[in-house]
Amino acid sequence: MPDPPDGCVLLLEEEPAFPDTVHVHIAGVEVPHITDCVGEQGWSYTNDDGPYDAIALCGLACADLQRAGEATVAFFCVE
Repeated sequence: MPDPPDGCVLLLEEEPAFPDTVHVHIAGVEVPHITDCVGEQGWSYTNDDGPYDAIALCGLACADLQRAGEATVAFFCVE
């Protein structure tokens, strides 16, 4: 994955137990999980194979984060 612009990588305090259940919101709007930061708008883990300790916001999602100044990252559990 190419390096996202400065300020568009969020370090997570802990890795999610279930990486596929993470949701990211900016200004109350859900940001889609994507697989390719080059051609898509949304978020992706900085390391596809783990550790899942950081996410990159790509394209418009990066611009939205820079405008809003914050994002919400929610972890969910699978039973």
